[in-house]
Amino acid sequence: MIQMTIVSVLTRVLTVLVCWLLLMGLPLIFFHPPLEPGDLKVFLGFFYALLLFLGTVLARTWGGKGLLFMASPFLVLFTGLAVRVTLVEGPGVLDKLPALNFLAIYGVTFLAWRLGARWYSPAREEGKLL
Repeated sequence: MIQMTIVSVLTRVLTVLVCWLLLMGLPLIFFHPPLEPGDLKVFLGFFYALLLFLGTVLARTWGGKGLLFMASPFLVLFTGLAVRVTLVEGPGVLDKLPALNFLAIYGVTFLAWRLGARWYSPAREEGKLL
């Protein structure tokens, strides 16, 4: 029984590592730093679409905890970037609106969690997951 628990944990960790590799690697194929403001919005759109897809698949099989484990580094990074944009930019409200681009990760993660929880997973429902 302990062996099955170890295999289950290792499978979940490996799944999250593959998702991290895809989330960090695929955008690098299409976008090269430094990004201009126009390219940044396209990059974030591509990243969020990828996060929504991978997050939904991960939430469908491993649940919300797996999704949160996968998205946590990006949540911390994008929250830090939003705080930086808010503190560094000018005093006007319109200068701080780009921070909302980074904070959209919370909505995308929540949407992926809800979509993954709603879709039927035969392995999860029948108890065939490790």
